Amino acid sequence: MRIVIIDDNHTELVTIKKVLQKYCQRNNIPCTIYIFQDIQTLIDNLTSINPEIAIIDIVLHYERDAGFKLRNLLNKNNITTLLMSGYPDVYLKDKNIDLYKYDYEKIIKKPFMIEQIYSLLNEIIDKP
Repeated sequence: MRIVIIDDNHTELVTIKKVLQKYCQRNNIPCTIYIFQDIQTLIDNLTSINPEIAIIDIVLHYERDAGFKLRNLLNKNNITTLLMSGYPDVYLKDKNIDLYKYDYEKIIKKPFMIEQIYSLLNEIIDKP
C-alpha cells in the first residue's frame, strides 16, 4: 500500500507517518508512506508514487482551500482521501463547502486520536 500525507506542519507529518507505520506493521500490510509539506511537490510526484490513500490537511498555511482542491484532484484519480484539520468545526461553518456531504466523523481532528486513524484505515482497507 502506498500512502501520501500532506500537512504544512512537519512534526505532525512525522507523527502521523509513525502511526501509519505501526498500523501497517500490526496488520502485516506492506506499505510505503510519503510525506509532503506542499501540494505542488505532491502533484509533481503523484504519477510516480501512484498512492492508494492520501491523508490531507484541509487548511494549509499558504492557501486556505488547498486541501479541498487537492482532494478533488485525488478523487478524480480514484485515490481514497482522508481529511484532517485542527479546527474543522470553525472552518466548515465558515465556508459553504460541499464538505458537508463528507461524513464529519471521518475527518481526522487534530490533535488526533490514534484509534480514530486506525478505525478510518480499517474502513478503507475492509472495503470490497
